[in-house]
Amino acid sequence: MLVALLSICAEPESGGEIPRGLLHFAGQSIAERQIELAVRMGADRVVCLVDTIDAEVIDLQDAARDLGVKFTAVSGARSLLGQVAAGDELLLFGDGVLPAGAAVEKHLGERSGVLVIPAEGAVEEGYERIDGEWAWAGVLRASGASIEALSQLPVDIDPVSALLRIALQRGTRVVPIDGAKAMRAGWLLARDETQLAAQETEFLRRFAKHSGLAQPTRSLADVIALRFAGRALDRQATGLPASIIGAVCAVGSVAAASEGMPVLGLGLLAFGSFARDIGRSLSDMLAAIRQKGSQKQWVATAFSLVFDVSLVALSVLAADGGPRIEMGVLALMLIGLLHLSEQVSQSRLLAPLKDRTLVYIVLAIGAGIGLLKPAMAGLCLAIIGLLLLVQRQARLTPA
Repeated sequence: MLVALLSICAEPESGGEIPRGLLHFAGQSIAERQIELAVRMGADRVVCLVDTIDAEVIDLQDAARDLGVKFTAVSGARSLLGQVAAGDELLLFGDGVLPAGAAVEKHLGERSGVLVIPAEGAVEEGYERIDGEWAWAGVLRASGASIEALSQLPVDIDPVSALLRIALQRGTRVVPIDGAKAMRAGWLLARDETQLAAQETEFLRRFAKHSGLAQPTRSLADVIALRFAGRALDRQATGLPASIIGAVCAVGSVAAASEGMPVLGLGLLAFGSFARDIGRSLSDMLAAIRQKGSQKQWVATAFSLVFDVSLVALSVLAADGGPRIEMGVLALMLIGLLHLSEQVSQSRLLAPLKDRTLVYIVLAIGAGIGLLKPAMAGLCLAIIGLLLLVQRQARLTPA
């Protein structure tokens, strides 16, 4: 049996009542993330060193049980005796350490070992030095028999540090990892809330979408999604509400056009598309961080259909006495060409066409000067021209 041992006793460097292990990072406490990693590695039980059992510890216990593992809170080194059998394996986490799961699973998934990083720079960050060259990275896997050795040590020792020394003295292999690469992958040691907030911002940026300058409003939506990602993680939220707001605006655009206000309708359609882009970008980012599937394809298709139908309906209603069927066909042609441009090539020339908000803004300007139909026709011709140009470039480019 693999038993995970973690500690939530160390206080932040800057003071405060919340232990390092209970500080939140990207929507979860450090201890919760340690438990999740332990479960992925096959742990059946979690033992947690605490100073007192309070509401935060109870929440941690509930989180562990939701993951299907037993949770036991203990206090002090002596209370660990008997918690881990000699035949078990111990997965030990340092207090406040948030490791990169992939590296831990790679090096400690099947074998015992003590993960270490170069001491230079790491000790100043708060990692524990083990010799002149190396510092403990905050995770080790060793024999459960190490726990019984605590009975021979003073009562007031630091159990985590003592177990590290015991594992090293018993010849547990030392596994060096690339410290800089680990930090880039999200490995960190929580010292206080200010430091953790700064590192959370850097962490979130690694998952942010970057649509590029060719898609200006989608790029702005990505920036806004990044701004709200931390708050969404804390509240266990998703980007779906923003997408729903976008769909409501799309439906509202049809209502505005039916009242003889096509410019307002296209403005609502553009705003709704922008909201949908924020929701989509936020959902993708949160899914990557939580390591869960992104927005289901049928949901994305349904939202896309709402905007397409709204544009057709708005175009028909905006005919203003002209042949409505022509406007409907023109809108359908534009929608078809926009979808086609997304499917046939990833050329940079076609990138702006993926920015639907930008397309709707162009149409709104056209409607504002009384040239909605020419604006739609012009966009159709421009897309056809770009598709032909991209195809020609593909033929001329050697394989």
